[in-house]
Amino acid sequence: MSLLRTGCRYLSSGKSSASVAAAVKSEQTHSPPKYETNKSVSGIHYCNLDNPKPIVNLMVMVNGAGSSSETYKNEGVSHALRLSCGLSTKNFTRFGTIRNVQQLGTALECIQTRENLIYSMKNTSLKKWEIEDSIASAMKLEIEQMNPLIKAQEELLRISYRRGLGNSLFCPERNIGAISNDMIRDFHSTHFNMENVIFGANGIDQMTARRLADTFHLPSGKAESSIPSKFHVGESRIDTRDSNVHIAFGSGTQLELKNPGDHTAVISNYLLSIILGKGISVKRGQGIGKLTQGLRSALGDVPFGVSSLYNEFEHTTVIGANIITEASSADLQGAKKRAEIDFNVCIEEQADNLLGALSLFHLTGNPNMEGWIHLIHTISVSDVQAAAERMAKSKFSMSSVGNLVNVPYLDSLQ
Repeated sequence: MSLLRTGCRYLSSGKSSASVAAAVKSEQTHSPPKYETNKSVSGIHYCNLDNPKPIVNLMVMVNGAGSSSETYKNEGVSHALRLSCGLSTKNFTRFGTIRNVQQLGTALECIQTRENLIYSMKNTSLKKWEIEDSIASAMKLEIEQMNPLIKAQEELLRISYRRGLGNSLFCPERNIGAISNDMIRDFHSTHFNMENVIFGANGIDQMTARRLADTFHLPSGKAESSIPSKFHVGESRIDTRDSNVHIAFGSGTQLELKNPGDHTAVISNYLLSIILGKGISVKRGQGIGKLTQGLRSALGDVPFGVSSLYNEFEHTTVIGANIITEASSADLQGAKKRAEIDFNVCIEEQADNLLGALSLFHLTGNPNMEGWIHLIHTISVSDVQAAAERMAKSKFSMSSVGNLVNVPYLDSLQ
């Protein structure tokens, strides 16, 4: 809370970089804004973008505090942590937290991934009755409202990785109501430490960002790194009374980088997912990817929707497809143009995408994306073919949710 209060008071005092926007307007160029990176005296790594905007955006990423770090006993604790954002802390009651946040005009949220927890609260110490009264019911509501496509993707990762990355972003039914205050406190004390936290700021100068980073007082040390999850072949079928069926399947490949700075395999996998088809870019249509072309010839006039499934984790990649074809030079050039557009949009929106900058900072040590566009043009057809061959040689897992009366089993497809 002290971090939010300091940042918002700084903004309300008129010292934000937006106050000098008029003075530098004539000197503005079209060069994209760049994040500055540093390490505070308290040991916190941070990145900051001093851009002329009237809004200060502060964000904290806790590495290793995602669902992949959960054990069988406490599975769902990161889901509980996300839903508990805004409840009582060590120094504030729930009422005091809400009052202070609203008085400052601040939007407070918590974002959860399988590997990280992006969280703007610190020193979490929840009240037992708040977990029993609020968290369990909120968990049930989120799970009941889950999109069937999301459920299919969650099932795909569950059966493919079993533990670690196979842990769902949502609490399993067996643990709803069983997540205790002690579980949350233990998980917090294990992963919320100095070496795991990355702080990001947007809209304030570097000196102020450093001063804010120095306000963190977290335990020293680093949590044990998670063991890379191994891909397993499996199938999950959830039959419902829905009129549609959602199917997700994919293969897993381990990322074998030549050196820590070599991301050729990452870009090759990304370009392959574009060639297969990432979905449509317009309101109506079916796309022009290899997936769409193959299914259109097989299904004719039967309505369908298809896109490639691409999940990039720290140690592994999941690419989903049901058609493997050779990628031509024309396909690669089209994918490069699409990827370059995607990356340029990210750069253009870099001032608004603090979460993306923090994720990039965590994975590569550099929160800026300019170098990735250059890397796109170095990828050859052979690089993409190698990614496709790795995918073709891998065995697939499949999950399906919906009306499964006409859905074949996985062993009949291989």
